[in-house]
Amino acid sequence: MNIVSLITNFLTADMIGRIAAALGLDKSMVEKAVGAAVPALLAALGNLVGKPGGAGQLSQALAQQGPDMLGSIGAALGGAGQKGLLEGGMSSLSSLLGGSAVSSLTGALGKFAGLNQTGANSMVGLLGPVVMGVLGKQQKESGLDAAGLANLLTSQKDNIANALPSGFGSLLSGSDLLDSLGGAASSGVAAAQRTVTQAAQAAQAAAAQASAGSRWLWPVLILAGIALVAWYLMSDQRPQQAVETAGTAVTSTFDSLKGVSVGGADLGTTVSNTVGAIRSSLEGIKDAGSAQASLPKLSDAAGQLDKLVASTSQLSPGVRKALATAIAAVRPTLDQLADKALAVPGVGSVVKPAIDAIRAKLDVLARA
Repeated sequence: MNIVSLITNFLTADMIGRIAAALGLDKSMVEKAVGAAVPALLAALGNLVGKPGGAGQLSQALAQQGPDMLGSIGAALGGAGQKGLLEGGMSSLSSLLGGSAVSSLTGALGKFAGLNQTGANSMVGLLGPVVMGVLGKQQKESGLDAAGLANLLTSQKDNIANALPSGFGSLLSGSDLLDSLGGAASSGVAAAQRTVTQAAQAAQAAAAQASAGSRWLWPVLILAGIALVAWYLMSDQRPQQAVETAGTAVTSTFDSLKGVSVGGADLGTTVSNTVGAIRSSLEGIKDAGSAQASLPKLSDAAGQLDKLVASTSQLSPGVRKALATAIAAVRPTLDQLADKALAVPGVGSVVKPAIDAIRAKLDVLARA
């Protein structure tokens, strides 16, 4: 279960449009605010349940919600109940998190999404009840007590951290809103370390089984895995020129496959271009509209992966292992990008089937 996805599934493109109209805000600003505020609120509630009595306080607040909290939110938008909903949301959050924490969140959200103070307050006042409504639904359906609720939020810290937009965390520096995420909210070092480990393990496993004639591949692949990690780290933190340089280095992950002809096409070039197309498509997803625009490229990439899967029987054992190792090395980064895209409100219903299909094909290739 991904609690961020459960919340963003409620905040569909249609709901985002209704919120924008009801609050008199630009839809793109609302989408950006939702993408930042939802994980930040979950992180803040994660802080709360880690404090003495905090889990009980949250559990009691959820128990006091109406039987159909999420339905009442939709009904109140644009109507007479909207003002009460927003004021109640701000009051509830202030009671749970403290007024200074809520003030820090609205200030950061305004800067990040380009909202004035009134707009930022309205978004937090609305999204607080949305987050609480989904948590309350999970609590009721799963029969969670206060400890179970605390465990739920703690178990979700990686999903929450992955959903935080790049740069938003720095706007919250000085507050404790993200403290519950610990290292998961850092610059991505933990994810990069996992990438190093997975790439190295894949290379070692493949090398152990490779034929003597293909052993020259493994130093290349291990070095390429290191280049991949460098690219991952730089992608969110370094100047664009450095990102482009590191991105070029990632292409070397597939250089060892070049010169191998499969179906009249160069295997290394095909794999590199396909992975590059998936990556660029996922990076371009910012909202439901850009997700829809990415579908043709994602579908084309899935088709290319199908052809690669079908062609593996034509490859020598050494080349198959090289291909599997290259895919295993790049897979964690593609998963990070996919998870980040799916956490954007209104995106999951558009591209999740295509992303799931691509992941299934990558799984097959990583085991070739």
